[in-house]
Amino acid sequence: MSSQTTSLGPVLVIGGCGFIGYHIVEHLLLEPDCGPISVMSRNPTSITKLLAEVKPQVLFHTASPSASDPAITPEEHHNTIVNGTKNLLACATASPFVKALVYTSSASVIKNYEHINVDETAPLWKQDSKAIPYMKAKALADAAVREINTPLDKYGHGLLTAALRLPLVYGERDTQYIPAQLTALKAKQNKVQLGNGRNNIQPVYAGNAAIAHILAAKALVESVIKLKDKRVDGEAFLITDGENVPFWEFSRMTWRHAGGNTKMEEVTVVPGWLALALASTLEYTFAILTLGQVRPPLSMSRLFIQFTIYNTTYNIDKARERLGYKPVVDHDGFLKRSVEWELMENPDKWEDLTAVGLYQKY
Repeated sequence: MSSQTTSLGPVLVIGGCGFIGYHIVEHLLLEPDCGPISVMSRNPTSITKLLAEVKPQVLFHTASPSASDPAITPEEHHNTIVNGTKNLLACATASPFVKALVYTSSASVIKNYEHINVDETAPLWKQDSKAIPYMKAKALADAAVREINTPLDKYGHGLLTAALRLPLVYGERDTQYIPAQLTALKAKQNKVQLGNGRNNIQPVYAGNAAIAHILAAKALVESVIKLKDKRVDGEAFLITDGENVPFWEFSRMTWRHAGGNTKMEEVTVVPGWLALALASTLEYTFAILTLGQVRPPLSMSRLFIQFTIYNTTYNIDKARERLGYKPVVDHDGFLKRSVEWELMENPDKWEDLTAVGLYQKY
């Protein structure tokens, strides 16, 4: 990439009030050459009208329903993730202003539930697979974003795209991982471990993810990488903190910052195979008794068990080499900030933790 400063011009962040979107906006505000920053959040609006009004050069598409919400139907996942993304792509392609689009994808689009040092060449879930609807919908949207990539012609017409695949994301304003772990702590589930505890994950701090999005946008706008094996446009990039950490160690770091200091001798270890068998039985029972209309709670699902006992690690060399991505690695420090933000922002929700002295304000 060029050593000169790249101007992103006017920017529109779709889902800018959400978790990832907020962090992208926060980092964009630190970019001296970024044009006006606009945000589209939950309120429905006409994309075509909005693009004509804002005239963005860059779009960040971060909007997505939760992967873990059992109330969201497969149809809703498809309509929001796939149809919503395709509609945005059509509007962006027709716009004379938009030149680049960066899509927030997920590492879960990659086939199989266990990933060991996986890179971007790994196959994605097929639509006839038994993957959960969220994963299959994200895989379709990921492919649609990359396939519509069209290099700019001499008149500046075209749309350059990139998809960033994120694994477990944590940070301030997190609505999934941190609240789920605090809920587990309240229920004293920190005294149970599923599996042998040696499985590694490779999470990403939301601030690192935001920086990667901005680097990708700059690379697309700059359009200086022409070599086929070094291109950014039309490509996918795995984005993580770049370091493995055992899942259960990461969980205990999270709990420790909320006052949960359980010793290993107090922990009951449940074999992974047994936990999976029990979850499968429970899901089968729910399916029979409710005719498939109700699913068990996420914490009792096979998906959750797989996440806690399988490896999910990734190779981010492509992002390092092509985007110049250099993640800051501070799992413990970032988790401390994340937990403190959640506890202070929602004191009533976590009053049980503070009431028994589990958490001391700094």
